[in-house]
Amino acid sequence: MRPRWLFSGGIRRKLALLLLFAAVVPLAIFGAAAITSTRTIANEIIRHANLHIAQRAAQAIELHVDGAFEALAAAADILGRAQLSPAQQEQLILAFRERVYAFAKLTYVDRTGALLSATEDLATKLDPGDPALSSALAGRVHVGTIRIDSAFAPIVRGAVPVRTMGNVGGALVAELDLVAIWEVVD
Repeated sequence: MRPRWLFSGGIRRKLALLLLFAAVVPLAIFGAAAITSTRTIANEIIRHANLHIAQRAAQAIELHVDGAFEALAAAADILGRAQLSPAQQEQLILAFRERVYAFAKLTYVDRTGALLSATEDLATKLDPGDPALSSALAGRVHVGTIRIDSAFAPIVRGAVPVRTMGNVGGALVAELDLVAIWEVVD
């Protein structure tokens, strides 16, 4: 059974149907495919651009952390080489903290972990089980992972050994505030 409306009528109706099926339907299919393809390509371009931005932000953070810990190692070198009084050590720590604004806290301890100087009011010595402190007292530089502190700021805790005449005589422990690099990342 053939549909009656398809075959009834004159040549005009048949030409109109032919035009509809030969031109309009393929154009509609092509349009739908073009819209879908364009959406897929646009999403891929956006994903690729966001990936590139994230990689650049990660590189900026890595450069910031590396530079800050190189400066921390230089401060530790000065503490180990110079014959400074405790007051001079305190002044050096405070001056370093003021110059390198990215450090939220700096703590200088002797080889037993006893507090020698700090930018914060710390009445007790650091926990000897602290991985940053134990690594530095073992003669290794330690840079921890990014974590969130109590004020919801991203920080990295690390430590460098303070060497006196080639021997580890203490450690300089720091908390690097990553909010300082926000403008660069943003």
